[in-house]
Amino acid sequence: MVGRTCYECGEPDHFASVCKEYWEAKDRGVPFVPPPLPAYVRTGRTMFGSGSERRSHSADNYVMRREDEETNAMMSYFQEKALIWKREKENLAKEEKKRKQEALRLEAEKKKHEEIAERK
Repeated sequence: MVGRTCYECGEPDHFASVCKEYWEAKDRGVPFVPPPLPAYVRTGRTMFGSGSERRSHSADNYVMRREDEETNAMMSYFQEKALIWKREKENLAKEEKKRKQEALRLEAEKKKHEEIAERK
């Protein structure tokens, strides 16, 4: 809690839930009025607007970082899919080439057998 400031009394290093002055006033049944703060002291978060305007910079950074991670994961996924598709396409082309060569070899062998059969 070092560096924290109570938003009830303005004293450093404790939270409002354990603020001695606040709880003493509450036990006495009197309203707690914190001492006035100097004009230059910032008190807590400034809340304005709604939605994304209210988010802190760290939340924005987290969202951007999360979106980047998701984008990178999607890009990796699709790159991997494209690589797999390319390899499958290449394998199909090789298999087709082998089938054609085998068909040509069988055709040549068939002709050779026919020529041998005609000679007899």
